Amino acid sequence: MEGIDWDLFLSLAFSHRVSPFVYADAEVLAEMRCPERVLHALCERSEKITWNNLILAGELVRLTDLFQGDSIPVIAIKGTAQALLLYRNLELRSSSDIDLLISPHNLEKAHHVLLNAGYAWESRYPRHSLVRAAIQSVTKELMYRHRATGMLVELHWRLTLSRSVCNPRFDTVLANAQVVIIGDREVLTLSDVDMVLFLLFHGALHGWSCLMWVCDVARVFRITEPFDWGELLARASRLGVPRSVTFGLVVSNLLVGSPLPHEVSSLAEKEPSLHHLIQYVIRCLLKDDTRRSHFAERLGSFSYQVRLERSLTYKMEVLLNSPIKLGLVAAAWGRARSLLEHKGLRGGL
Repeated sequence: MEGIDWDLFLSLAFSHRVSPFVYADAEVLAEMRCPERVLHALCERSEKITWNNLILAGELVRLTDLFQGDSIPVIAIKGTAQALLLYRNLELRSSSDIDLLISPHNLEKAHHVLLNAGYAWESRYPRHSLVRAAIQSVTKELMYRHRATGMLVELHWRLTLSRSVCNPRFDTVLANAQVVIIGDREVLTLSDVDMVLFLLFHGALHGWSCLMWVCDVARVFRITEPFDWGELLARASRLGVPRSVTFGLVVSNLLVGSPLPHEVSSLAEKEPSLHHLIQYVIRCLLKDDTRRSHFAERLGSFSYQVRLERSLTYKMEVLLNSPIKLGLVAAAWGRARSLLEHKGLRGGL
């Protein structure tokens, strides 16, 4: 087909992690006169994703057994468990690590389980209990890498970094968890409602910058019929994320045609910030990634984050975390330097 920049097409398919979906329609691509080199690259990437997911799935089963042997309830989030639950195979969703959710009370025990399983914490593990408690209060995960294979495990005790919104108790998540079968073993993963809530809030926090997340949301609704929309909206309200959930459902509907029931569209019509949020996502999807480091872009991201939820507590969290998390301090300093250099004041810095 004339006019398609196939190199850009391939780059976008990889960066949005949707190349397996694209390659699944290889016959359509061939009809569009897709170059052989592009088809070959898509094939190679799909085979690599499948092989990597098989290895991750095997390690997930091993770790689940080890945690259960130490009486530590564990829930697999994202990754291969989600791929099997949503797509019924390991070919369509790429994964790079293993994400495990545990109770914060079991963090110390889980740490030693991973050490005995051949992993090392990515940073130096603090010996003092007060330092460990401080780390646990300000972050949501620890990262471990296998000493021999380099495989990465992220150990979570909260679903999101926020302490004020989308922060359900582990016992509640565990009580609602569902089973996914890997080989002949059972592994716990998030319930359908918890999965959608997590996907919607996680996608919103990151400006829906990866189309695979949108595909995941749409897939939940496709395999779960009828979906309990009332429970989803009620849980979103209780967890303080009604706006980002409504927003995410609208984005999924606009981009991939996922369902948008009347109760959701009615809520969307009452959200004054929804237009601004959608415009931000569309701009980010259409523009060149290399421009995102500019100060104006960071400021736009900050404005977007503040508008995601109504809660004043959430907005305070954004105000406290954004200067470092979004790189506003570094970007502002770089902007100041370039202005001073432009005015010939470089020697005074």
